[in-house]
Amino acid sequence: MKKVICTALIFLFSIIFIALIFGVFQFMLLGDLELRHEFGFDKDDYIIIDEYDSHGGLQGEGSYRLIMDCSQSRKKALKRVAGWNRLPLSENLRLIMYGGEKNGVEYAYDLSSDAKIPEINNGFYKFINRNPNAADKYSDDIFAAHSFNFSLAIYDLDADILYYYKYDT
Repeated sequence: MKKVICTALIFLFSIIFIALIFGVFQFMLLGDLELRHEFGFDKDDYIIIDEYDSHGGLQGEGSYRLIMDCSQSRKKALKRVAGWNRLPLSENLRLIMYGGEKNGVEYAYDLSSDAKIPEINNGFYKFINRNPNAADKYSDDIFAAHSFNFSLAIYDLDADILYYYKYDT
């Protein structure tokens, strides 16, 4: 009887362990897929300067940042950002990333510190609103939502650096 219980417990823990590993691997793959398909960049084509992921827990809340040096593949990078928005960021994105004031309301956000994105004046950006209730995934109207789920990529033309930031609350 003890042998059957031990075997069952080992089997159960093995299944849980495999599920956890698969979940982490799948989450990492989804981030790479979004970067590749939505933003057009593949991490393998550029030099990674910094990468950090704080997502975890049951709800998957956290942030992911990726900073890549694109100088050795500049032409390829410029093709990828050709259809993006020209900087500066829209007012809503500037407020969420750097803070500021709008209509007498102080926005104390400073996600740029977590993302390690300096204020960039010469470049391009692309924003994707991943909130499931968003009517338009490219709309930066994010302050009406109860949570933030978005991805933002900023390409610095002067330094040939791509900053990619994924934020989930």
